[in-house]
Amino acid sequence: MPVTNESMNSSGVSVLEIQNKSPPPYKTNVIYSEDNSFRESLNNLRRQNVYTDVQILCQHRVFPAHRHVLACGSKYFYRLFVPGGGGSGGESPTSTQTPVTSVELHDHDPHVLEIIIHFLYTGYMVNVSAFTSKDVAKLIKSSEFLQVDHLEVVLLQELIKDLNMENFKHVVHLASKHQNQLATATVLTFLIKNLDTVWVSAEFMELDGEMVGTMFHQAAPNLHCHDTLLQIALVWVKHHLEERKDVLTKLTSTLDFSKISVSLARFLLHDNFITTSPTSLRDKLVKVVVASGVETRNKKSDFIDQRTDMNRFYSPSSVATSEVAIVVIGRDEANRGSVVRYYPRADQWDNVQDLGTSLEMKQGLGYHQDRVYFVGGEDLNGNKLGTCFAYDLKINQLLKLPELITPRTCPVVIGHEESIYTAGGTGRFSTSGLSSVECLENVNCPSWKYKNPMREKRDETASCCTISEKIFVAGGGHLKCEYFIPGSRGWAQVCPLPLNEFNGILPCVAVANNHVYAFKYFKPNHALFLDFERDEWVVVNMRGSAPEWIMAITGCGSGVYALDKSRKFYIFDTSTGTWALGSRLPKSFSHAMHAACNFE
Repeated sequence: MPVTNESMNSSGVSVLEIQNKSPPPYKTNVIYSEDNSFRESLNNLRRQNVYTDVQILCQHRVFPAHRHVLACGSKYFYRLFVPGGGGSGGESPTSTQTPVTSVELHDHDPHVLEIIIHFLYTGYMVNVSAFTSKDVAKLIKSSEFLQVDHLEVVLLQELIKDLNMENFKHVVHLASKHQNQLATATVLTFLIKNLDTVWVSAEFMELDGEMVGTMFHQAAPNLHCHDTLLQIALVWVKHHLEERKDVLTKLTSTLDFSKISVSLARFLLHDNFITTSPTSLRDKLVKVVVASGVETRNKKSDFIDQRTDMNRFYSPSSVATSEVAIVVIGRDEANRGSVVRYYPRADQWDNVQDLGTSLEMKQGLGYHQDRVYFVGGEDLNGNKLGTCFAYDLKINQLLKLPELITPRTCPVVIGHEESIYTAGGTGRFSTSGLSSVECLENVNCPSWKYKNPMREKRDETASCCTISEKIFVAGGGHLKCEYFIPGSRGWAQVCPLPLNEFNGILPCVAVANNHVYAFKYFKPNHALFLDFERDEWVVVNMRGSAPEWIMAITGCGSGVYALDKSRKFYIFDTSTGTWALGSRLPKSFSHAMHAACNFE
């Protein structure tokens, strides 16, 4: 074929010569120079749809762009657009091949794709600190698909600047992928510094054995008590037992068993998992107990077979520094107010303590900072009461509190810092419940004050709990849920409880594993936890024998504790969805009415 003017480009080079040449090797970051004005000019052309030659189609969005810019920053686009770069099937294009003018990427999030395209043009990312963990996960997934390696490097640098409980797993992933030792060291320091809280997260459970092992190796020498590390090892291994059981020996080899508490060692020696684990771990635990002079028992009947692993039920900080107790408020055989504590570590109840007062009918009960609160109630004539008391368990003294502004029966009572809040219940002139909220700023305050009312009226059947500074309320005549952050302007609604799960049966709520869990009061057959981020309730299938009629419920760490009408005590392990039967309430404690978790 003769070379004509039509077959020559503006520089006088034969087009055939260009087409017959092999494509240049892919080079990353070729447009990411320090000349920001040039990159911004390119981006402005894209925004104004000037000289664009390709459209990126993503769900309902269309992004015009320039092929050469996309190819410079993405290996995926390079193979798609550059002659000989691979095309749609890896074959070299012919001279008659039609250029790609549209690309469909419907499996990606349009917002995420817009961020990536912006980065390909400008070389920087916009407002990374505002990204949620899900945003980051989607961004990494799309970036890996499009093979925009430099974006991941920049994202890693930005995430490290604001390393937190939600994004550390992404930092671990990117640091490992790009072999960034400095980032790996930074996230390890963060994990060790926040060991007491970070290990209960689902993100921590997904860390690989090498990262967890390195963390143990660095953390162990600086800890005075190794209870936390031992519990972390066991919980992490059990999360994927078949894959990780061989790693347990390596993790426990970094521990100093002279720093393991006797009470934890005694408990673990009667755990089914420990009895079937490598003998070296059991032998070390036996030595801990023998060294203390406490006799060990090997009979399984000495302990409750179905009791779920204690190490899932309370936070590691409490194990190392304090005792966890489940506080149950109710009445004794003489109808006097009473309180009794259950200690999960020893699986035993303390002596029943008399609160020095008879309970009124339909009182609201609460527990906060070593005080039991009695709020409102009803007299024998059905009159609503506004009387309030607090029993200080530290000094064994009953304190008279100011009367409520609105007398009511069975309000929810919950504490936050030094304040006590009471909400809902039934008033003198209301049969459908109250929406009013009252607050006593401290026990020495002369009066209650009205706070922002709830969005819904809630009667005597409402249930409440606190989670991450939020006072959460559910039930009380319907399935709508809402929460209030003290100091904020008002209550915020969340997704209502699903009708098909409760079908007219009242809900009760508790916080465990940093989630709000909801159960039916009567014969619960499922557990539900609230995903605040997605604003939906997630159903959890349950195993084991559940309570028949829940009278009191609370959560602590990863466990939910419930007492039923027959005085039986049940423990729900949120990590496995399993109910187990604990030690029965003392005989002198006839009726449980309220439960709370306490760190002593």
